[in-house]
Amino acid sequence: MKKPTVAIIGAGITGASCAYHLSAHGFNPSVFEKSRGVGGRLATRNIDNQFFFDHGAQYYTIKNSELSLLTKLSLLTKTACKRDACAEWVPKPAENVGQYNKSMFVGTPKMNSFLKPLFADAHLIFKEEITRINMEENSWNLKSSEGLVDKFDIVVSTIPAPQAKILFEDILAEVQLLDKVVMLPCWALMVAFETPLNFEFDIWRSENSNISWLSRNSSKPQRVQSQDAWVCHANPKWSSENIDKSREEVCQAMIAMLADIQGCKLPKTLFEIAHRWRYAQAANILGQPYLTNNNKTLYVAGDWCLGSRVEAGFESGLSVAQSIISNL
Repeated sequence: MKKPTVAIIGAGITGASCAYHLSAHGFNPSVFEKSRGVGGRLATRNIDNQFFFDHGAQYYTIKNSELSLLTKLSLLTKTACKRDACAEWVPKPAENVGQYNKSMFVGTPKMNSFLKPLFADAHLIFKEEITRINMEENSWNLKSSEGLVDKFDIVVSTIPAPQAKILFEDILAEVQLLDKVVMLPCWALMVAFETPLNFEFDIWRSENSNISWLSRNSSKPQRVQSQDAWVCHANPKWSSENIDKSREEVCQAMIAMLADIQGCKLPKTLFEIAHRWRYAQAANILGQPYLTNNNKTLYVAGDWCLGSRVEAGFESGLSVAQSIISNL
Protein backbone atom coordinates (compact mmCIF):
# COMPACT_ATOMS: atom_id res chain seq x y z
CA MET A 1 0.00 0.00 0.00
CA LYS A 2 1.26 3.43 -0.91
CA LYS A 3 2.22 5.37 2.17
CA PRO A 4 0.94 8.92 2.74
CA THR A 5 3.42 11.70 2.07
CA VAL A 6 4.67 13.33 5.27
CA ALA A 7 6.34 16.70 5.82
CA ILE A 8 8.19 17.34 9.07
CA ILE A 9 8.96 20.94 9.98
CA GLY A 10 12.13 21.17 12.04
CA ALA A 11 15.18 18.91 12.23
CA GLY A 12 15.74 18.84 15.98
CA ILE A 13 15.35 15.86 18.30
CA THR A 14 11.55 15.64 17.83
CA GLY A 15 11.81 15.75 14.04
CA ALA A 16 14.64 13.21 14.13
CA SER A 17 12.69 10.77 16.28
CA CYS A 18 9.57 11.08 14.12
CA ALA A 19 11.51 10.75 10.85
CA TYR A 20 13.47 7.73 12.07
CA HIS A 21 10.43 5.74 13.18
CA LEU A 22 8.41 6.64 10.09
CA SER A 23 11.30 5.61 7.85
CA ALA A 24 11.53 2.29 9.69
CA HIS A 25 7.93 1.62 8.63
CA GLY A 26 8.36 2.41 4.96
CA PHE A 27 7.64 6.12 4.90
CA ASN A 28 9.87 8.60 3.13
CA PRO A 29 9.35 11.81 5.13
CA SER A 30 10.54 15.20 3.91
CA VAL A 31 12.14 17.33 6.63
CA PHE A 32 12.21 21.12 6.25
CA GLU A 33 14.80 22.94 8.34
CA LYS A 34 15.30 26.70 8.28
CA SER A 35 18.98 26.50 9.27
CA ARG A 36 21.95 24.85 7.57
CA GLY A 37 21.98 21.60 9.51
CA VAL A 38 20.16 19.24 11.86
CA GLY A 39 20.06 19.47 15.61
CA GLY A 40 18.08 22.53 16.68
CA ARG A 41 19.18 23.25 20.26
CA LEU A 42 21.51 20.25 20.05
CA ALA A 43 24.00 22.62 18.51
CA THR A 44 27.75 23.07 18.19
CA ARG A 45 29.37 26.31 17.04
CA ASN A 46 32.46 25.81 14.87
CA ILE A 47 34.73 28.84 14.72
CA ASP A 48 37.15 28.47 11.80
CA ASN A 49 37.87 24.87 12.84
CA GLN A 50 39.77 26.28 15.83
CA PHE A 51 37.14 26.59 18.54
CA PHE A 52 34.12 24.36 19.14
CA PHE A 53 31.30 25.08 21.58
CA ASP A 54 28.19 23.03 22.41
CA HIS A 55 26.17 26.13 23.17
CA GLY A 56 22.70 24.60 23.38
CA ALA A 57 21.79 21.33 25.11
CA GLN A 58 24.83 20.20 27.09
CA TYR A 59 24.12 16.47 27.24
CA TYR A 60 21.29 13.98 27.23
CA THR A 61 20.31 11.14 29.55
CA ILE A 62 18.37 7.91 29.16
CA LYS A 63 15.78 6.92 31.75
CA ASN A 64 14.17 3.71 30.56
CA SER A 65 12.63 3.07 34.00
CA GLU A 66 10.27 6.03 33.72
CA LEU A 67 6.77 5.21 32.56
CA SER A 68 6.53 8.40 30.48
CA LEU A 69 9.63 7.50 28.48
CA LEU A 70 9.24 4.59 26.08
CA THR A 71 11.97 1.98 26.22
CA LYS A 72 12.72 2.64 22.56
CA LEU A 73 14.70 5.65 23.73
CA SER A 74 17.57 3.21 24.28
CA LEU A 75 17.52 2.60 20.52
CA LEU A 76 18.60 6.22 20.06
CA THR A 77 21.91 5.58 21.79
CA LYS A 78 22.38 2.09 20.33
CA THR A 79 21.90 3.30 16.78
CA ALA A 80 24.13 6.33 17.21
CA CYS A 81 26.93 4.53 19.06
CA LYS A 82 27.18 1.91 16.33
CA ARG A 83 28.28 4.75 14.08
CA ASP A 84 30.53 6.30 16.71
CA ALA A 85 28.23 9.30 16.89
CA CYS A 86 27.90 9.56 20.66
CA ALA A 87 29.85 8.84 23.82
CA GLU A 88 29.43 8.99 27.58
CA TRP A 89 30.69 12.17 29.21
CA VAL A 90 32.06 11.88 32.74
CA PRO A 91 32.86 15.46 33.80
CA LYS A 92 34.32 16.48 37.14
CA PRO A 93 31.52 18.27 39.02
CA ALA A 94 31.88 21.26 41.29
CA GLU A 95 30.96 20.83 44.94
CA ASN A 96 27.63 22.58 44.42
CA VAL A 97 26.67 20.06 41.72
CA GLY A 98 27.34 16.80 43.56
CA GLN A 99 27.78 13.42 41.96
CA TYR A 100 25.49 12.47 39.11
CA ASN A 101 23.78 9.10 39.49
CA LYS A 102 22.95 8.90 35.80
CA SER A 103 24.98 8.54 32.65
CA MET A 104 25.47 11.67 30.58
CA PHE A 105 25.80 11.31 26.81
CA VAL A 106 27.00 13.75 24.16
CA GLY A 107 27.12 13.57 20.39
CA THR A 108 30.60 13.06 18.96
CA PRO A 109 32.37 14.98 17.65
CA LYS A 110 29.43 17.44 17.77
CA MET A 111 26.19 17.45 19.73
CA ASN A 112 24.06 16.91 16.63
CA SER A 113 26.16 13.94 15.46
CA PHE A 114 23.93 11.39 17.16
CA LEU A 115 20.89 12.78 15.30
CA LYS A 116 22.32 12.41 11.82
CA PRO A 117 21.87 8.61 11.61
CA LEU A 118 18.20 9.06 12.49
CA PHE A 119 17.70 11.14 9.33
CA ALA A 120 19.48 8.61 7.09
CA ASP A 121 16.32 7.59 5.20
CA ALA A 122 14.57 10.97 5.22
CA HIS A 123 14.67 13.70 2.60
CA LEU A 124 16.30 16.73 4.24
CA ILE A 125 15.70 20.24 2.87
CA PHE A 126 17.81 22.95 4.53
CA LYS A 127 17.46 26.75 4.55
CA GLU A 128 13.72 26.42 3.99
CA GLU A 129 11.50 28.08 6.58
CA ILE A 130 7.82 27.18 6.32
CA THR A 131 5.80 30.35 6.69
CA ARG A 132 2.29 29.27 5.73
CA ILE A 133 0.16 26.10 5.57
CA ASN A 134 -3.27 25.68 4.02
CA MET A 135 -5.53 22.83 2.92
CA GLU A 136 -6.35 22.44 -0.77
CA GLU A 137 -8.06 19.40 -2.34
CA ASN A 138 -7.37 17.16 0.68
CA SER A 139 -3.67 18.01 0.70
CA TRP A 140 -1.63 20.40 2.77
CA ASN A 141 0.13 23.14 0.84
CA LEU A 142 3.39 24.23 2.43
CA LYS A 143 4.68 27.66 1.56
CA SER A 144 8.12 28.91 2.45
CA SER A 145 9.91 32.22 2.17
CA GLU A 146 11.02 31.01 -1.26
CA GLY A 147 7.51 30.22 -2.47
CA LEU A 148 5.33 27.10 -2.70
CA VAL A 149 7.23 24.04 -1.55
CA ASP A 150 4.97 21.07 -2.15
CA LYS A 151 1.80 19.22 -1.20
CA PHE A 152 1.65 16.60 1.53
CA ASP A 153 -0.94 14.27 3.04
CA ILE A 154 0.36 14.76 6.59
CA VAL A 155 2.27 17.63 8.23
CA VAL A 156 4.20 17.36 11.50
CA SER A 157 5.44 20.57 13.13
CA THR A 158 8.22 20.42 15.74
CA ILE A 159 8.90 24.15 16.09
CA PRO A 160 8.59 26.01 19.45
CA ALA A 161 5.06 26.49 20.76
CA PRO A 162 4.87 30.30 20.28
CA GLN A 163 5.88 29.94 16.63
CA ALA A 164 3.51 27.00 16.13
CA LYS A 165 0.59 29.02 17.48
CA ILE A 166 1.14 31.67 14.81
CA LEU A 167 1.56 29.13 12.00
CA PHE A 168 -1.52 27.04 12.89
CA GLU A 169 -3.78 29.71 14.34
CA ASP A 170 -6.43 29.40 11.62
CA ILE A 171 -6.21 25.68 10.84
CA LEU A 172 -5.96 23.81 14.15
CA ALA A 173 -9.04 23.83 16.38
CA GLU A 174 -7.15 23.30 19.65
CA VAL A 175 -4.38 25.78 18.89
CA GLN A 176 -5.45 27.86 21.93
CA LEU A 177 -4.01 25.11 24.13
CA LEU A 178 -0.58 26.36 23.14
CA ASP A 179 -1.24 29.48 25.21
CA LYS A 180 -0.53 27.47 28.34
CA VAL A 181 3.00 26.65 27.15
CA VAL A 182 5.57 29.09 28.50
CA MET A 183 9.03 28.98 26.95
CA LEU A 184 11.92 30.83 28.56
CA PRO A 185 14.98 32.33 26.86
CA CYS A 186 18.66 31.71 27.54
CA TRP A 187 21.76 33.69 26.68
CA ALA A 188 24.74 31.40 26.03
CA LEU A 189 28.33 32.62 26.25
CA MET A 190 31.05 30.82 24.31
CA VAL A 191 34.54 31.75 25.45
CA ALA A 192 38.06 30.37 25.04
CA PHE A 193 40.99 31.49 27.17
CA GLU A 194 44.68 31.89 26.43
CA THR A 195 45.60 29.92 29.55
CA PRO A 196 43.37 27.36 31.33
CA LEU A 197 41.07 28.58 34.07
CA ASN A 198 42.08 27.43 37.52
CA PHE A 199 38.62 26.00 38.14
CA GLU A 200 38.91 22.51 39.61
CA PHE A 201 35.76 21.30 37.92
CA ASP A 202 34.28 20.66 34.48
CA ILE A 203 30.66 21.49 35.29
CA TRP A 204 29.09 23.99 37.68
CA ARG A 205 25.47 24.99 38.19
CA SER A 206 23.51 27.32 40.44
CA GLU A 207 19.91 28.28 41.12
CA ASN A 208 20.88 31.51 42.87
CA SER A 209 23.41 33.06 40.48
CA ASN A 210 22.72 34.89 37.24
CA ILE A 211 24.75 32.10 35.67
CA SER A 212 22.85 28.81 35.85
CA TRP A 213 25.33 26.52 34.07
CA LEU A 214 29.04 26.49 33.30
CA SER A 215 30.94 23.70 31.58
CA ARG A 216 34.40 23.06 30.21
CA ASN A 217 33.51 22.13 26.65
CA SER A 218 36.99 20.76 26.01
CA SER A 219 36.37 18.08 28.68
CA LYS A 220 33.85 16.31 26.46
CA PRO A 221 34.82 13.26 24.37
CA GLN A 222 36.30 13.95 20.93
CA ARG A 223 36.52 17.70 21.53
CA VAL A 224 39.62 19.79 20.89
CA GLN A 225 41.63 19.51 24.09
CA SER A 226 44.28 22.12 23.28
CA GLN A 227 41.98 25.10 23.98
CA ASP A 228 40.36 25.91 27.30
CA ALA A 229 36.85 26.37 25.87
CA TRP A 230 33.86 27.08 28.12
CA VAL A 231 30.09 27.38 27.67
CA CYS A 232 28.15 29.53 30.10
CA HIS A 233 24.34 29.79 30.32
CA ALA A 234 22.58 32.69 31.97
CA ASN A 235 19.47 31.89 33.98
CA PRO A 236 16.00 32.58 32.50
CA LYS A 237 15.39 35.69 34.61
CA TRP A 238 18.62 37.41 33.62
CA SER A 239 18.19 36.29 30.01
CA SER A 240 14.67 37.74 29.89
CA GLU A 241 15.77 41.04 31.39
CA ASN A 242 18.58 41.32 28.84
CA ILE A 243 16.87 39.68 25.89
CA ASP A 244 17.26 42.68 23.58
CA LYS A 245 20.86 43.51 24.49
CA SER A 246 23.53 43.19 21.80
CA ARG A 247 25.81 40.17 21.73
CA GLU A 248 28.74 42.39 22.61
CA GLU A 249 27.00 43.77 25.71
CA VAL A 250 25.99 40.30 26.83
CA CYS A 251 29.53 38.98 26.33
CA GLN A 252 30.99 41.67 28.58
CA ALA A 253 28.35 41.16 31.26
CA MET A 254 28.59 37.38 31.32
CA ILE A 255 32.40 37.33 31.38
CA ALA A 256 32.23 39.63 34.41
CA MET A 257 29.74 37.26 36.05
CA LEU A 258 32.02 34.34 35.23
CA ALA A 259 34.92 36.05 36.99
CA ASP A 260 32.74 36.55 40.07
CA ILE A 261 32.09 32.82 40.41
CA GLN A 262 35.55 32.22 41.82
CA GLY A 263 36.44 35.81 42.62
CA CYS A 264 39.48 35.80 40.38
CA LYS A 265 40.79 37.65 37.39
CA LEU A 266 40.28 35.74 34.16
CA PRO A 267 43.02 35.09 31.59
CA LYS A 268 42.97 36.86 28.25
CA THR A 269 40.25 35.58 25.95
CA LEU A 270 41.14 34.14 22.57
CA PHE A 271 37.53 34.08 21.42
CA GLU A 272 34.19 35.17 22.81
CA ILE A 273 30.66 35.33 21.44
CA ALA A 274 27.11 35.19 22.81
CA HIS A 275 24.11 33.38 21.34
CA ARG A 276 20.49 34.08 22.22
CA TRP A 277 18.14 31.13 22.53
CA ARG A 278 14.75 32.81 22.54
CA TYR A 279 12.91 29.53 23.24
CA ALA A 280 15.35 27.54 25.34
CA GLN A 281 13.19 25.63 27.80
CA ALA A 282 9.57 25.10 28.73
CA ALA A 283 8.52 26.47 32.11
CA ASN A 284 4.94 25.29 31.57
CA ILE A 285 4.43 22.27 29.33
CA LEU A 286 1.49 21.13 27.21
CA GLY A 287 1.12 17.92 29.22
CA GLN A 288 0.50 15.58 26.26
CA PRO A 289 2.78 14.28 23.49
CA TYR A 290 1.24 16.36 20.68
CA LEU A 291 -1.79 18.21 19.33
CA THR A 292 -3.59 16.95 16.24
CA ASN A 293 -6.67 17.67 14.14
CA ASN A 294 -9.75 15.47 13.79
CA ASN A 295 -8.51 13.38 10.85
CA LYS A 296 -4.94 13.24 12.19
CA THR A 297 -3.27 14.79 9.20
CA LEU A 298 -1.76 17.66 11.15
CA TYR A 299 0.45 17.29 14.24
CA VAL A 300 2.09 19.88 16.50
CA ALA A 301 4.83 18.39 18.66
CA GLY A 302 8.07 19.23 20.46
CA ASP A 303 9.95 18.77 23.71
CA TRP A 304 7.76 21.48 25.25
CA CYS A 305 4.84 19.05 25.07
CA LEU A 306 6.32 16.87 27.81
CA GLY A 307 9.28 18.75 29.30
CA SER A 308 12.55 20.51 28.52
CA ARG A 309 14.80 17.49 28.30
CA VAL A 310 16.11 15.82 25.16
CA GLU A 311 14.14 12.70 26.08
CA ALA A 312 10.91 14.70 26.09
CA GLY A 313 11.48 15.77 22.49
CA PHE A 314 12.34 12.22 21.47
CA GLU A 315 9.18 10.81 23.07
CA SER A 316 6.98 13.47 21.47
CA GLY A 317 8.29 12.66 17.98
CA LEU A 318 7.99 8.93 18.61
CA SER A 319 4.37 9.33 19.74
CA VAL A 320 3.50 11.23 16.55
CA ALA A 321 5.11 8.53 14.40
CA GLN A 322 3.21 5.80 16.25
CA SER A 323 -0.06 7.67 15.72
CA ILE A 324 0.58 8.04 11.97
CA ILE A 325 1.55 4.39 11.62
CA SER A 326 -1.46 3.13 13.60
CA ASN A 327 -3.85 5.22 11.48
CA LEU A 328 -3.00 3.34 8.31
